[in-house]
Amino acid sequence: MKNSKFNLMLAALTSIVLVSSCDKVKEKAKVDITFDLNMPSVKLYVDTFSAFGNVTLDSTVIQSSLQKSMDDNNVTFADIESVRLTGAEVEMVNPGTQNFNLINKAYALMSASGLAETQVAFIDPVPSNVTKISLSSDGADLVNYLKQNSFTFRLGASTTAPNTERDTLNVKLNFTVTALVAAPL
Repeated sequence: MKNSKFNLMLAALTSIVLVSSCDKVKEKAKVDITFDLNMPSVKLYVDTFSAFGNVTLDSTVIQSSLQKSMDDNNVTFADIESVRLTGAEVEMVNPGTQNFNLINKAYALMSASGLAETQVAFIDPVPSNVTKISLSSDGADLVNYLKQNSFTFRLGASTTAPNTERDTLNVKLNFTVTALVAAPL
């Protein structure tokens, strides 16, 4: 009787070890992947303004392409660990005599339905005599913003003088998506 109880306990213990080992194998069968989410360029239209200091240059609604990129990479929302802005390029389309000299610093903000506006990129100071600037990412995880069908992108600046010319700005945003997916067996 003692021997059968011992064998039964040994079998139960062996089963527990095997089941927990299988769970660990399943955990190890996942790998991190990253892929770029390159949004189409958008235009911002900066009107003339007489005020200076902290101003909004313009904002626009952008359609998110996260779902398409996820489909292309066989990723689900549950797989995504983070979405980070990796680049924000702002260029004057027809600069004429205008450049970014009247701007000390620029910053980009994002908002989406039900989510607070958050700063996502900045440049401080803005170099002199340039018509193209690259904003540095704040490193924020933006997955909840890009899960929405669309989000609002707003470009703000600290200016030193009024803007006397209308400007068209081309904005290019690039994101990196990191996801944890099942490893191919």
